[in-house]
Amino acid sequence: MMHLQRPCRCQRGFTLLELVVVVAVIGTVAFLTVPRLRLPGQTDDLEAAARWIMTQHHKLRIEAVRQQHRYRLHCDLDAQRLWVSHDGMDETGRAEASEEAFRLQGGARLDLVRLADGREFRTGQKALVYFPDGHSYLAQILLREGSGRHLAVRVEAFLPEARLFDADRPFLVSSS
Repeated sequence: MMHLQRPCRCQRGFTLLELVVVVAVIGTVAFLTVPRLRLPGQTDDLEAAARWIMTQHHKLRIEAVRQQHRYRLHCDLDAQRLWVSHDGMDETGRAEASEEAFRLQGGARLDLVRLADGREFRTGQKALVYFPDGHSYLAQILLREGSGRHLAVRVEAFLPEARLFDADRPFLVSSS
């Protein structure tokens, strides 16, 4: 007599429900983390402008002490450009610096310059001054993107590094 063997059910696979849950969890994690991951060379125009300001802040503080001149970071809110000058420059040098200004690219815009006393400048030109003793005035430069995203670069009076804040969120993004 022949005995028919039934297949063993001990090697069951995953149920459809288990697979759907795992795929949903992986999709959610990817959705939340992948947009925040960037390779070092992949920065947008808004972040590039903020990094330029932060780098200049650091350089200007050092150069003001080393050269014993007042340095200025000029913010032209109308023409959307930034440039550097110092007391040792003549009129021609200042004009050349203005012509060779860093121009904000793409959708990045200089939105406002806010000083420690609360004054805000949304138009015209405003210069942040770096003194030969190594300090500058407390100020904040707000950058905006066409999509509505804001970044704020905060220049501290005695700290050598500027701080970058995501102005749409209450926490610190980075410092450099």
